[in-house]
Amino acid sequence: MYDNIQLFVVLVNSGSIAKTASDRNISPKTISNRTDELEKNLNLILLEKNTQGVKPTKQGQQLYEMVF
Repeated sequence: MYDNIQLFVVLVNSGSIAKTASDRNISPKTISNRTDELEKNLNLILLEKNTQGVKPTKQGQQLYEMVF
């Protein structure tokens, strides 16, 4: 199973919770919960979520670049 940071990277690459959920056979709710948990643990807002998808915040982009 993907850990939360790996899932974050996959999510940023896809730009979509629904696509990530479908590709990884994980429910969208689980993805949201795990990214929320990661943000809480790091005390950072990593993603901007809207009806068009997700994109990393400035802090999210920095984390993405550090781990990818």
